[in-house]
Amino acid sequence: MKEKTGITIYLAGPFTEPSWRDRVKKEAPQHTYRDPKDNEQAASVTITRDDLIKGVEGSDMMFAYIPDKTKDEGTDIEIGVGFGNRIPITLVNENQFQHPLLSGTAKRHFTTLEAGILYLNNLTSLEQAEEFKAAYKTIDDLLKR
Repeated sequence: MKEKTGITIYLAGPFTEPSWRDRVKKEAPQHTYRDPKDNEQAASVTITRDDLIKGVEGSDMMFAYIPDKTKDEGTDIEIGVGFGNRIPITLVNENQFQHPLLSGTAKRHFTTLEAGILYLNNLTSLEQAEEFKAAYKTIDDLLKR
């Protein structure tokens, strides 16, 4: 198992494909995750409190996943809150159309969950030089496949 990085990551994305969150946590276990599926989702006040305030604003970065043929307003709101709070966003959007506003919010943007997880595995720090190394290593790793 990899050594813990100390990076807390909020997992933003729809609940229509719930297994993706478990996959991210399993395949990149060196990070700490805030997972909204573990929060009470019964009322808008608890969703706002737990997902947006405690979850998004309490994290070091966001990993936002949008599966193919999916549009989820909740994910868009989470991304907006993260961007507004200057939280670095890694966006994985598998849709053919890549909306420029969503793409523009992301520090890193991938089109497959596999590539996003690969990036998380290369990420050891959010310090600029180390984060750049992770991004370039991910590109290099993807080119070798």
